[in-house]
Amino acid sequence: MDTVTKRSFRSFDFLLTAIVIGLAVFGVIVIGSATRTTLGGGAMVYYSSQIFWVASGVVIMLMAAFIDYHFISRFYIVIYAVNIALLVIVLVIFLISGDSTDTGRWIRLPGFSLQPSEFCKVFMIVFLAKHIDKHEESVNKPLMLLLTLALVFLPVLLIIRQPSLSAALVVGTLSLGILFAGKLSYKYILPVLALTVPLLIIALVDLSRETPVIITRFLKDYQIGRIMLWLEPDISDDRYFQTMQSIRAIGSGLLDGKGLTNSDTVVPYSHNDFIFAVIGEELGFVGCITVLFCFLIIVLKCLLIAYKAVDVNGRLIASGVGIMLAFQTFVHVGVATGVLPNTGTPLPFISYGGSSMWVSMASIGLCINVGMSKTKSFFEGE
Repeated sequence: MDTVTKRSFRSFDFLLTAIVIGLAVFGVIVIGSATRTTLGGGAMVYYSSQIFWVASGVVIMLMAAFIDYHFISRFYIVIYAVNIALLVIVLVIFLISGDSTDTGRWIRLPGFSLQPSEFCKVFMIVFLAKHIDKHEESVNKPLMLLLTLALVFLPVLLIIRQPSLSAALVVGTLSLGILFAGKLSYKYILPVLALTVPLLIIALVDLSRETPVIITRFLKDYQIGRIMLWLEPDISDDRYFQTMQSIRAIGSGLLDGKGLTNSDTVVPYSHNDFIFAVIGEELGFVGCITVLFCFLIIVLKCLLIAYKAVDVNGRLIASGVGIMLAFQTFVHVGVATGVLPNTGTPLPFISYGGSSMWVSMASIGLCINVGMSKTKSFFEGE
């Protein structure tokens, strides 16, 4: 097993690091502009806080890059236990406080707050990568597969109970992606796909009813309302205001935007869940495409690192990071443009928030870590 001292510093991915830090610094600038528009004098608090999240995030990224991922993975069971404990603590705090906003997602600490559903993403990547690596020969045996799915379902269920459907979707998607990268047999994949299509059709038919019956057993009223507004947009509905303003902001940016700090469209929560709308308005189509191109490079870098990884554990860690970042970016941009129902998903490295920044930076650090191990040539076979 390679150790940090045996690795060549030349294999450190400076391009990936530069792109990530560049996006994070760019995010600070855009957040400053977004909060100036919506919060006026209170904008400086968010601006200065994000600078701290970025600086500390870079430190976390470097720590994750230089502490051998094999060593980190040794504690995969402990990591999973801590993950579940944090999610349970959030639910307990929520039940005790009786939060009327119905969003028990935070552990409040002096000076800042932590969002366990965000940390769950990187925890599950590390846990599943090592779990599948350790049980590689039996991963397609029914009992082992059921155990693995149960271990995935537990944190997803706890996150849904917060409620945070968007975070649950991210954790579920990256977990299934890691299972697929772990060479899950098509004898399981194809039947699931065959079952999913008719279930989606049934859900859509149920939603088309005046009073849905089936879908209400799984989703809350406000979640159903968001889906209905996505299927049948109504600009007179106050719940559609945020999405409508986001679409208007992006459209008003035209080709090259109005310029940084020149946004005049008020989009609620534009500094986190709708930061892409600010980018579209101030930097236009050119700015949007540039940001998306940067994310494309990051995801492709992660997948290339996964391909060249020396072991299954490293391959699955890098694959999980790539899937997580790709899915979150897709959902965030989809929501901001009205292509997907409104759901609170931050844009990695750019949206405001400490938990999201730390998790995204730590994930990239793990990817760099995997890439710093001795790798095989791109033209080598298995």
